Amino acid sequence: MKRFFTFFLFLFSLHYTGYSSGCGTANQALNADGSFESLAGVASGFSLNGGAGGVTGGGWTNGSGSADSWITPLPNVTGGNYAAGMTASPDGGIFAGIWSSGGTFYESFFSTVTGLTIGKKYTLKFYLANAGMNSVVLGDSAQISVTFGSETKLTEKLVFSGIGNQTWKEITIEFFPTSTTQQLLFESINVPGKKSYMGIDGIRMTYESDSNNHGPVAADDGNILNEGGITAGNVLINDTDIDGDLLQLLSIIKLPDNGSITTETNGDYVYQHNGSETFSDLFTYVVTDGECYDTADVVLSINPVNDPPVIVKDTFYVNEGDTLTVLNSDVDLIINNDIDPDNLTSELSAQLMIPPSYNSGIFAIGSKGAFQYIHNCNDADIDVFQYLVSDGTATSSFQDSVIIFILNEAPFGEPDFYSVQNGETLTVDELSGALSNDLDSNSCDVLRVKLVQPPSHHLGSFTLDSTGAFSYIHDGTLTPTQDYFVYQLSDGEDSAIETDTVYITINNNGPNTQSYSFAVDEGKELVVDSIQGILSASSGNLGLPITAEIHQLPLRGTLLPSNDINPNGSFVYKHDCSDTPNEDYFLFKVKDSITETIDTVFITINNICPTGQNDFYKISEGQTIDISSMLGVLFNDTDDNSCDPLTASIVTPPLYHVGGFNLNSDGSFIYTHDDSENFTDQFSYRLSDGECSGAVYTVILSVDSVDDQPPIAVDDSYIPCIKEGETLDITTYGDGVLGNDTDPDVKDDTLQAFLVEDVSHGSLTFNDDGTFSYTHNGNEETVDYFRYVAFDGDFYSLDTALVTLCIDQVNDCPVAVDDIFFINEGFVLDSTVARNDTDGDINTDDNNYTVITPPAVGTLELRSDGSFTYIPPTQIAAPGPEMVTFQYEITDPDPSTACSTTATVTIRVNSINDCPVAVDDTIFVDALSNDLIIKDLISNDYDIDNPLDSSSIFILDQPLYGDLTVNNDGTITYDYIGSPSKRDSITYAVQDSVGCISNYAKVMINIENIQFPEYELPSYFTPNSDRFNDFFTVKCKNITIENVKFEVKIVDRYQRIVYESISSTDIIWDGSDKTTGGEADKGIYFYEITPVEYDDVRARTIVGVLFLDR
Repeated sequence: MKRFFTFFLFLFSLHYTGYSSGCGTANQALNADGSFESLAGVASGFSLNGGAGGVTGGGWTNGSGSADSWITPLPNVTGGNYAAGMTASPDGGIFAGIWSSGGTFYESFFSTVTGLTIGKKYTLKFYLANAGMNSVVLGDSAQISVTFGSETKLTEKLVFSGIGNQTWKEITIEFFPTSTTQQLLFESINVPGKKSYMGIDGIRMTYESDSNNHGPVAADDGNILNEGGITAGNVLINDTDIDGDLLQLLSIIKLPDNGSITTETNGDYVYQHNGSETFSDLFTYVVTDGECYDTADVVLSINPVNDPPVIVKDTFYVNEGDTLTVLNSDVDLIINNDIDPDNLTSELSAQLMIPPSYNSGIFAIGSKGAFQYIHNCNDADIDVFQYLVSDGTATSSFQDSVIIFILNEAPFGEPDFYSVQNGETLTVDELSGALSNDLDSNSCDVLRVKLVQPPSHHLGSFTLDSTGAFSYIHDGTLTPTQDYFVYQLSDGEDSAIETDTVYITINNNGPNTQSYSFAVDEGKELVVDSIQGILSASSGNLGLPITAEIHQLPLRGTLLPSNDINPNGSFVYKHDCSDTPNEDYFLFKVKDSITETIDTVFITINNICPTGQNDFYKISEGQTIDISSMLGVLFNDTDDNSCDPLTASIVTPPLYHVGGFNLNSDGSFIYTHDDSENFTDQFSYRLSDGECSGAVYTVILSVDSVDDQPPIAVDDSYIPCIKEGETLDITTYGDGVLGNDTDPDVKDDTLQAFLVEDVSHGSLTFNDDGTFSYTHNGNEETVDYFRYVAFDGDFYSLDTALVTLCIDQVNDCPVAVDDIFFINEGFVLDSTVARNDTDGDINTDDNNYTVITPPAVGTLELRSDGSFTYIPPTQIAAPGPEMVTFQYEITDPDPSTACSTTATVTIRVNSINDCPVAVDDTIFVDALSNDLIIKDLISNDYDIDNPLDSSSIFILDQPLYGDLTVNNDGTITYDYIGSPSKRDSITYAVQDSVGCISNYAKVMINIENIQFPEYELPSYFTPNSDRFNDFFTVKCKNITIENVKFEVKIVDRYQRIVYESISSTDIIWDGSDKTTGGEADKGIYFYEITPVEYDDVRARTIVGVLFLDR
């Protein structure tokens, strides 16, 4: 639609760099604002606004399409990314934009220039930028056309450099008018298949002047006034013109920053300061002699004046009956948001004027505004007190309020559970009634209940007292076995969010039965028929048939054939040969079709004791016999019970055995005669099958005699030498001191050694078999000795033997000592292993520590001085702890030896509870099907040590374009209601069973097949109140009328606004005329209708022509 608005505004260009007293060129008035700053009221900072004013204004008129006006700087994301990231041009912050579709659509704007001289050269200059949009590729180029009268010229092509990187370039074009009045038109250019969006600013036009006139000379001016005051003056008083031309104030090219001015062409001005705490201001003006120009500044000095403080309202919240305390150190102290342009907040003081109504006790505020408010449990929702603020000199001109909202939290109910016998009465008093486990966070509130749904099987009319007490009489029916009623919980102000339920379990008397006792031999079968079985002493109470069923299997046997009992109560039990205890049992059920009773079958396990015989063995004097289990004392003993393994235990040991005698449980033993002159020995044992401690039996040992002679001991020495401080271990008889000793008696081939003289330079552990362990004491000796005698059981060697030990001097190694530490999972252990390690020769600080075996879990850093850092796993399996070990080595730095020692470090890592981890989810919604979407949110969430609570999901950010329901099983239901965007989202968190809250996770909702809204408007209507076509209405497609409103403007053919409103229905206009208050006349009207979708999404403005017929 073309609009026929004509605005005669003189150009206020911000680029007067050419103004001077010399006049080579002159500025041509454009009758339009080439800087576009006059469009500040309609220019957009985010989205297209062609239909909401665009470039119509300030002397400009939209041509084809709807050009746009923008205010910079623009964000990096705009609607459609039109001009996203654009910065101001050299001319200022507002610019015009025109679009090309790459097809047939283009945009333009124009103005009319008057006072032209035919044939004179006019130079047009403006700033141009490739502003970009969606579908404009980095590196694309575009240009525009400029038409002045009959001449059309193209600008150069400018490249799109990307969002935030666009550049402005000054364009210069020359024209030669053919008329004194011509139209100046800026128009986008269509290039097939390539869209463009171009920014334009700073439009100005000059022409060559042939005059010999000398330009005026403007001189700077100054003035003084008080803060917030007014002053006047004349800027031309000190300006001059050597030609004596009459001077006039042409324009203000820089307005003051801290006030406003009004001017007259004779140079008079009036300046009013805005009251801010600024102490100077400046404006720049242009003086002209009619042809040439000059500029000068007017500097204004502002004297400061003390301002009274301004009070700003404060708001607080407190729960019923609770206390609200605000201290001087709190950020929400009531004077902190009060304003004094001359003084710091710390210099202000507060004075109470009107106290609150519902404070308990006397209310006061401190000089800085601190106070304590104690709510007195009144039911009011809001309380107020008022105060004044002073800066010590001036007091606020009015008092303002501190508003305290009294919050009530709804009570929270829990389900209740009771039980009653079938047909009997349950009486519940107030203390144990429905309110006994219900909660209210406010101590002021008294809880009450109201019946919502009565029980189904109460005899007669059911009454629930408001205190929660009730009496329930069961009606005697057998089923169901649970009844319930529903109540609503209230605290007098709010009701609980959900109703609560009282469950009553109906106990039916089960069948009669008893426990049974049976006996069976170990490993045998017990067969019980139905006559003696489980149902033999059982009966029903409800007249219903009864059956038997296993409830808990026996522990030491099996029910044949399939671990069950028969419905008629008969069963077969087989014992599994276990010995203790001598009793088994299983639990059974006696059932009818409604109830059941559980009782026990006890089974005594009988045992048969074993039978044994005495035993006889032969041995030579001083010799050893080794009797295996196959030939042992149990070889001739028996037991009729195959389940029982036989064992033997010593009762009386033999008298002439060397050392302690051991009889193994399987009957085997080793006997060594003590070489005495005793030729008969015996021991006794007890025979057992594990349960019976049987009779005691005797084992006879016959000993054959042998002649004896003393042994011969020979000196010993051990080479190679041991190193200083080390240990020599001799562990075998042959290597020991007896290895080279002899005895003439064959029976005494194994001798004993006894220490006679101990070592001098170490410790000696000497064994009677000649083996020994010697540890040098670390001193500097090179040899050590000890002496011994040999013994064959009867005689000692005639001479002692000398044992010589050779010792090599070496450097002493460090000694590493095991360590133990304690730490919780997720924490860091920073300590040292060196504190208990030692080194006899070298300072421990010089030793080098390295890891030999790293820990199996966690991260370890062991430093060379023994200090370390250990980071355990973030999670230890509950209940913990986990024992973590690593081994380290200390290396002695002495170059003469390769000396090292190792130790083990044990770290006890304790388990602590970890919060769950919520993982982002995605939902896909088909806008065409509009189905309910049920999504399991917690299926991909996890907690490494506790189960998730599926009923604990709570929503932090609701979706914008759908209705959300949170279910108790971990799922949500999303009902899509329409959207201007393909994206929606939800933010949620979940708890684990311990109550630990997860991180916040996102549910991304991808909406497919979005059908963008479409609007259809008629071309005429007849508001005749005949109920036919009485209103100018809109039809919506792909959006419901509830999700859109319309900004409506109706103008007549003279561009007068006839009707303007915001409509939330499909009725756009009823045919009324707001200027007359009556009905609009029959005729042609033009409309601008802007749909505002989903509260804040402004669609493109719909423009058109409408015929109103009556």
